[in-house]
Amino acid sequence: MFVQEKVTIVGGGNGGFTAAADLAVKGHRVCLFELPQFAKSLDEVRAKGGIDLETLPSSGCKSGFASLELITSDAREAMAFGDIILVIVPSYGVEAMAKKLAPYVEDRHIITLAPPNFGGALFFHKVLMENGCPVDIPICEFDTMPYAVRKTSPSSVWLRGFKLQLGFSCFPSSRIGDRFERCSHLYDLVLRKNELHTCLNNTNNTLHVGIMLCNVAAIEAKEKKLFYRECFSPGAGKLVDAMLRERDSVNTLEGVNVLTIEELHRIWYKHQGVHGETMYEIMHGLEHFQWSPLPDSLGYRYLSEDVPYGLIPLSQFLAQYGLPHHAIDTAIDFSCIVTGNDYYANARTLKDCGIEGLTFKEYTDYITYGTY
Repeated sequence: MFVQEKVTIVGGGNGGFTAAADLAVKGHRVCLFELPQFAKSLDEVRAKGGIDLETLPSSGCKSGFASLELITSDAREAMAFGDIILVIVPSYGVEAMAKKLAPYVEDRHIITLAPPNFGGALFFHKVLMENGCPVDIPICEFDTMPYAVRKTSPSSVWLRGFKLQLGFSCFPSSRIGDRFERCSHLYDLVLRKNELHTCLNNTNNTLHVGIMLCNVAAIEAKEKKLFYRECFSPGAGKLVDAMLRERDSVNTLEGVNVLTIEELHRIWYKHQGVHGETMYEIMHGLEHFQWSPLPDSLGYRYLSEDVPYGLIPLSQFLAQYGLPHHAIDTAIDFSCIVTGNDYYANARTLKDCGIEGLTFKEYTDYITYGTY
């Protein structure tokens, strides 16, 4: 049975536009919010009153014009509108967004990060509490963004991929209440054990970085190639696999049982005809990934976001609990060298997430109860 929700989408990028359009087409009441300094990106949407949504048939999502109830750059107004607050912003914008929203958070809000990147819910909660948030509410997160999508104009998007059985968790997990049920009115979700199980499920950190590093010359030459079809070579697949196996080593920790990224893709995209065993085989076999272009700059977010907010805190986590992280560290250091950027300098760290130096028992108590 359809249950209509009032949803505020936080973020005016590809993901935010798509979530606003998709949920509105499905019948939910939707507000789209962007920070004042980026409000110009909403001008055309505001003029039209919504977003044109085009979908690939295999996604199972409907195309159409999505009429939005509210389009705003006023944080107070946006938070007053929504019950479910979907935060869909790049990881480097999470802190600024949390600070902007903090004064207007209410007990009724279900704040959900999509995607979280490593430690997303922990970090978002910490920033809220340090910036005048009047209530201490749990923060939820999905495994990753529900969509594979691109904007096609300032007021239209093309939705190619859509994940089913997407993972959902809450920090702290003991305070989940009805949050899973409410967010399940929006998406096809499965409940993960805790925040660790969702934050590890963002495939971008290994997949994007591995392919980028194996195609440095082509990127610098601005070659017109397809990211997954032409640039995801068997050798790049070996680098991705090496990092994924280090990620999978968390299953040696007590109480941890994460699915492999390959298993997740076979679940998420079963309805879109997924097949294959390795990530190389899976990504080459999925229709909706065939159009993704190779970025034309090493400064693209596939490195500038996925390394400091994904791989670096993951490496720190693995090191803290005595797990292997050599391939991940190699990818991080190579990224710093070829771009000339010290990604360590502005990375999200375990300290930023409030978990540095904790024993694993203290850490699991913290993500379960909010204390240790």
